[in-house]
Amino acid sequence: MVGLPTVLATKQDWLQSFDYVKTINTPELKNDFRMRLIALNNTRYMKVLKAGINKSVEEQTPEDFESVLDPLSSFVSSGLTEGEIAQMIGALK
Repeated sequence: MVGLPTVLATKQDWLQSFDYVKTINTPELKNDFRMRLIALNNTRYMKVLKAGINKSVEEQTPEDFESVLDPLSSFVSSGLTEGEIAQMIGALK
């Protein structure tokens, strides 16, 4: 493999890419992979309207929404846990 794959879909993809980044150990590659991990971590939640809120769209405020785990997010489908992502990010600093 030369460089990182465009799509990392499975836990195995992420772990193999992490090993590759540690082996090659260039600042650009480490930063790119770390940013992809951060982006993956940030996609795990979505905002949904709280139960019982009956305001029109124009009247809704950010306080009217709550964060819930997005079952269709890349984070969930990757199979990685928050702890595993944090460990990888920490190892790349």
